[in-house]
Amino acid sequence: MFNLKNIVEIILDKSLVLLSVCVALCCTCCTEEIDESSRYTFTGETVVDYLENRPETFSSFLHILDHAYIGNTPADGDFSKVATARNLLSTYGQYTCFAPTNAAVEKYLQVQYQKWVDDMQALQDGTLSIKDFRDTGVHSPILEDLSDSMCCEIVKNHVLERAYMTIDLSEGAFPSPNMNDRYITLTYIADEVTGVVYPFLNYNSRIIDLDYEVENGVVQTIDEVLNPSTALLPDLLISQTNYFEIWSKILEMTELDTIMQKVEDKKYAESGFAGLQYHSPYLDATMHKNTCYYPKARKFKYTMLVEPDSIFKKYQIHDVSDLIKRCEEWYGTEDKDDYTSRENALNKFVAYHIIDRQLLYSSGTGSGGFIMENYVGSYNSEEMMYGSSFDRSDYFETMLPYTLIKVTRPFTNSDYKSDVMINYAQEKGTMCFNTEKMYDHLNVRVYSPADILNCMPNFKDDALNGRLHPIDKILIYDEDEMAGNVLRERMRWDFASWFPELTNNNIRWFNLTSQQDVFYIPDGYLERARFKSEDSENYYLCARSAWYNYQGDEMLASEIFDIEYRMPYVPAGTYELRFGYSRYPNRSVVQFYIDGKPAGIPVDLRNSTETENFIGFIPDSDFNGAEDAIAANDKEMHNRNWMKAPDSFKVAGGKQSRDDSHSIRYVLGVFTLSKGEHWFRMKNVRSEKNTQGQHDYFEIVPKVVISDPSKPEDRH
Repeated sequence: MFNLKNIVEIILDKSLVLLSVCVALCCTCCTEEIDESSRYTFTGETVVDYLENRPETFSSFLHILDHAYIGNTPADGDFSKVATARNLLSTYGQYTCFAPTNAAVEKYLQVQYQKWVDDMQALQDGTLSIKDFRDTGVHSPILEDLSDSMCCEIVKNHVLERAYMTIDLSEGAFPSPNMNDRYITLTYIADEVTGVVYPFLNYNSRIIDLDYEVENGVVQTIDEVLNPSTALLPDLLISQTNYFEIWSKILEMTELDTIMQKVEDKKYAESGFAGLQYHSPYLDATMHKNTCYYPKARKFKYTMLVEPDSIFKKYQIHDVSDLIKRCEEWYGTEDKDDYTSRENALNKFVAYHIIDRQLLYSSGTGSGGFIMENYVGSYNSEEMMYGSSFDRSDYFETMLPYTLIKVTRPFTNSDYKSDVMINYAQEKGTMCFNTEKMYDHLNVRVYSPADILNCMPNFKDDALNGRLHPIDKILIYDEDEMAGNVLRERMRWDFASWFPELTNNNIRWFNLTSQQDVFYIPDGYLERARFKSEDSENYYLCARSAWYNYQGDEMLASEIFDIEYRMPYVPAGTYELRFGYSRYPNRSVVQFYIDGKPAGIPVDLRNSTETENFIGFIPDSDFNGAEDAIAANDKEMHNRNWMKAPDSFKVAGGKQSRDDSHSIRYVLGVFTLSKGEHWFRMKNVRSEKNTQGQHDYFEIVPKVVISDPSKPEDRH
């Protein structure tokens, strides 16, 4: 039996582990300097002025702001020299502050303190193991007793370093994370009594006074303190047995929870490069700036697509044994009783639901409710992509080896137009080879935030290292069905989407500032990339509407580069491979390779009148709408291994992409890809330094799609 002294000693030791993540995050944020040059003389209220002018509502939150230290800790420990969150929110900038009321703060302290007390008592009684103890960090219900580190944690959960009006956002995650690197989910629900529709944050905190604009951002008043889970993704799932009892059991049975235990690459964090400036003569020569930044961190995040128990029951699956029987029908009986074997049917079922990046049901302006990569920064997907006349899809690898999941926003189908779909089938599944088997496993809909709020009260989707997304059908993988239906189409990836690290570390579509719009990606940072030359440099350039690029961003190699990327897994078959980029005079001459073998002769990525004539480019607008002539020009270009850019995005100045030869596709050739790994390589064969190997997007197109005259490939 534990006595109180034992418990306190254990708690102090355990706190170093349980709170290390949140406290470390606090310290990371709270050691950033405030740029004194950004201070500004305001003519109206700042965020802090707004709060100070309403002490009857926000005095408790102001106290927390005063004790959340943002500046570097001084050597002498004198915190009077350190800037606080109040200082930060008084300066020039753009912030969204979710400000909890005094009542919300009081409730939070009471609830978190009581959880701590209850677990302390359970430890003493022997009814709770130390492993399951929850140290909330709140050891007193009195505001003045709240530690500075917890004040910092609370502030970071409530501040975004961009200004957002709810009126500009659709349901889903905010486009930017908070200062704690966590995404806040926005949805709406009508009050049962008054009928008034309120925005909710993280499914439980209501915005009761919204979109108050101040000089340095927006204040949103909320009635509950935001308190995201500090659990890892598997633990977050297992803690919600009221919705996922079957899933909580099979995740542990297969031991696939162990592959989702990582949070951050400590070696990179300790390398000395994280977040530092990178000085490059290439940048000065080509972009008129001489510095960019290393990624701030190398974090690991995951997504789980999970069927609630209520969905299993619709398919007459009432317990784990029922599910195992069905899995064996779908995946076979190899290693029948060894659920930890990657060949076991249940193991395959679970693995196909796990993705090695965090995917958000996003709420950004123009993002259209994508669960896919967020469109943020200065790039507006609705402005730079042509409306809703085509479906938008992306493709992600799963933890089931050599498999893809297709994620689609089907704008062209009125039945699913407002939804995010997994493995969306062509023509509603009528092309299925085995409709009896696949009818209930294609066109799987992801629960929207409104669905969750309405039918899953108190659901938590946001873990420390990932996201849960409930789905409305049973998701399985069938090679024949995927190859013959779901993936029997042109598949296009933005190059940046090949690498989970760029998504998981808020690099892709980073919120642009004039100081930080380029990231230097060092060798080894991307697991699916290899530098074959020590002279190689690789960059990610953040989204800009002024470029000639698909989705606004790009990857860019420089110097005498030689870089190789592992291509996404696709079903075994014969494919045409295409390389999308934008042409400029400072580009390189590149030799492409597939699996180490040259793909044709070196390609000049520069633009000039001579090369434009060589590829046969004629703007679509020159044909005055004559479809036959446009198609003939497309065929002529394709015969020369070139294609115009897709018409599904615009280029600099809002110009139609097929009218501008800067944006172009090069056809690498037709290749037979076996099941397994395949590598795409690009090598600079120019001797000059400071040339660019820009790479924008990549297409893998089944040969059957190209050779089927009854259904020609669209121009999207």
